[in-house]
Amino acid sequence: DPPAHADCSRLLEAARAVRDAGADVVTLADSPLARVRADSMLLAAKLRRECGVEVLPHLSCRDRTDIGLKATLLAAHMEGITNVFAVTGDPAADSERKGGRGVFAYHSAQLAGMIGRMNQDVFAHAPYLVGGALNVNAPAFAAELRRAQKKQEAGVAFFMTQPVFTEQARENLRLARRTLEAKILAGIMPLAGYRNALFLNNEVSGIDIPAEILEKLRGQDADGTREISLAYARGLIDRCRDVCDGFYLMTPLGKTELVLALVAYIRELPGQEGAD
Repeated sequence: DPPAHADCSRLLEAARAVRDAGADVVTLADSPLARVRADSMLLAAKLRRECGVEVLPHLSCRDRTDIGLKATLLAAHMEGITNVFAVTGDPAADSERKGGRGVFAYHSAQLAGMIGRMNQDVFAHAPYLVGGALNVNAPAFAAELRRAQKKQEAGVAFFMTQPVFTEQARENLRLARRTLEAKILAGIMPLAGYRNALFLNNEVSGIDIPAEILEKLRGQDADGTREISLAYARGLIDRCRDVCDGFYLMTPLGKTELVLALVAYIRELPGQEGAD
């Protein structure tokens, strides 16, 4: 996540670290949970210039008009950015709006379609590669899969999933891979601790952490938490390898060291040497 303040030195340091560990691309969220953070597209351009890393900025429809979205895409393209992750965006809470209303000119499928049309015209020489979100934890997964198909029809070339924590999520991932033509990256999020896991489970839509993992994390010190979190994440990676095309690793609470350990683990898996 981009910082919520004006100092991005830790972000640059983390981007260099994951680049050196062997990550193919660094993603940047667009003010997740509708809480203000530095602009994802501007920071992506900075990371690309200063860290020499491939970037995938998230672009949210929230609080951007048609003109604003197109202007952002034009400027990002001038900076050499040709990857974008199209999301609708979380609506801002009343406390964040301060009396104003969120702007949603598009939802994610419509945004992907708009980028696709620009790809045929202004970006024809170097089109954007557009990604979309897939919630493998959705209770009504058939409906979620239909939404994903609409995104694919609109021009989404790959999907990144919400964190996979359960066997049901893995089975939904398997079904999605059989159904969709686009590539799918399985979301893996190591847990930063018991309170972090409890917050994600209770407050973040699309995340379902098994009760036995929550119980294992309860009362653990830093070393115990790290061991449990990484062991669980590695197990998920092993079980998802045959039903996805790659992995989307999410950094919990800025704990880059957990992601570095998982990048190294994935790179050591058979058939992953020099993989893209």
